[in-house]
Amino acid sequence: MESLKAHALVFWLVAAPETIWERVKTQTHRPLLQGPDPLGNIRRLLAAREPGYRQADVFIHTGLRAPREVALQIAHQFHDARKK
Repeated sequence: MESLKAHALVFWLVAAPETIWERVKTQTHRPLLQGPDPLGNIRRLLAAREPGYRQADVFIHTGLRAPREVALQIAHQFHDARKK
């Protein structure tokens, strides 16, 4: 994370576990979600990873946003950061 932040603007795309599950539940290439409790696994993974994610420069809540809106928000944040 230190190296990333030294060379780039780091984003955390935040979503509720239920939203993440809805987005990925048909994807078969995610072995950590193939067990009997995929939503529970998502919750555990997010909890374990959250301290690292919280080090991001920008948090964007994606739950109620369309992908295009998220992309525009990222571009806007990136553009603002370059001005500084």
